[in-house]
Amino acid sequence: MPGKIFGIGLPKTGTTSIHKAMTILGFTSQHYFGDARTIEQLRLADYDLDVLRRLEFACDLPIPLIYRQLEDVYPGSKYILTERDIDSWLASQIRATRKRSTPNLGSPRSFLRALAYGCDVYHEGRYRCIYRDHLAQVDDFFSGARKLQLLRINVTKGQGWTTLCRFLDRPEPSVPFPHANKGVALEESRF
Repeated sequence: MPGKIFGIGLPKTGTTSIHKAMTILGFTSQHYFGDARTIEQLRLADYDLDVLRRLEFACDLPIPLIYRQLEDVYPGSKYILTERDIDSWLASQIRATRKRSTPNLGSPRSFLRALAYGCDVYHEGRYRCIYRDHLAQVDDFFSGARKLQLLRINVTKGQGWTTLCRFLDRPEPSVPFPHANKGVALEESRF
């Protein structure tokens, strides 16, 4: 199967911004996968996800959790790791948790949250550990021969078109980079 581009940053690291940027660049893109078929495939450890066949770019859950398996299905793909300061990320997670109730047990959101964090509720120590481990594991996986497949980008610190387009070998668009939730990120930095 031909390679694709995957966003492997955890939720609240700029995944919405990258999704919108990829759409502006002309890629077929999807942000977050909570549909019944995808959940069924994940539960069966089937990583040749049907939904990915129609897409060129995919990000948010469950993509950052299964990037190793996606490399087996789509060898030679490109990967974009969105990241941000851990304390800002934790503040964003708290805000998101306050906006939503605990997911119903067995729901797609509950399944994905448990897959990502090992729990359904926000727990600072657990989330902090997961975030650090994710970055370290990505760095380890994309060392050596795979190093050129990975882009690390921090859109909350102003990285945007230049960094992204250089990695994708695409011309920079004439529109501003889509910093989704930028006002929220600024507010969270004061949290």
